[in-house]
Amino acid sequence: EKRPNFSRANILTFWDGTMQDMLALGAKNYFPDLQPTGGNKFLGTRQIQVCLLKTLLLLGGSVEYGSEICGLIPPSVEESHGVAKFRAKFRQYVRHRRAAATDFQAC
Repeated sequence: EKRPNFSRANILTFWDGTMQDMLALGAKNYFPDLQPTGGNKFLGTRQIQVCLLKTLLLLGGSVEYGSEICGLIPPSVEESHGVAKFRAKFRQYVRHRRAAATDFQAC
């Protein structure tokens, strides 16, 4: 999340399958007043972010606020014998900075 807080105010209408995914992630537990049935399946962007954040934290993940992904780090040779994973490369987010092609190589 590039923003330092959850300040988005959009309301999104969900397809049935997408709402089922959000419910499987615990949206109904986090927001007991949520009405996932009927024709009006919608959540605010902030609610979606909070649901995903809480689920991530419960699963042991971490969040870096005010950062952006500027590239990927391929798995090292040592990791290739075990579980090889790509990792993200982060940098501090600067508002109104235009991403040039060289930015991704220099971060």
